[in-house]
Amino acid sequence: MKINRVQLESIIKDDKSISEMHYSLKNYLGCEIDALTHFIHLTPLGKTKKIRWIDTGGNNNTDSNQQSLLAFIIAIFPGLKRKNKVQRKKVKEIAEKYFCDNTGKPITINPTTFDLYRRTENNQPKLEIRELINQHKNG
Repeated sequence: MKINRVQLESIIKDDKSISEMHYSLKNYLGCEIDALTHFIHLTPLGKTKKIRWIDTGGNNNTDSNQQSLLAFIIAIFPGLKRKNKVQRKKVKEIAEKYFCDNTGKPITINPTTFDLYRRTENNQPKLEIRELINQHKNG
């Protein structure tokens, strides 16, 4: 699974911002900073463990948890959303490559989650995630 890095540019550019974001999103991310850095730069994880996306709703891998992960990925890579349409295939590839659930299984985002995300784009967890990321945004 190869993700075209040329088309996707992260809004987080430097190591200091990655480190600060890692700390501020500790309620959502269970990972070493190296995993987050690989994700931000879309580089292979190698032997680094995937990012554990922490379920804030109490049920592992629920639609709402997947929606918050979608919000996170799209906020980091705004190029994944064009003309109010999400590039579903790329988002799914990124989620499966870099993220796992609490049991260590890769997170597979289902089609229903994309539809729910679009209809509830401004719910509280998604707004909180976008706000936290925007605090660390670089140029």
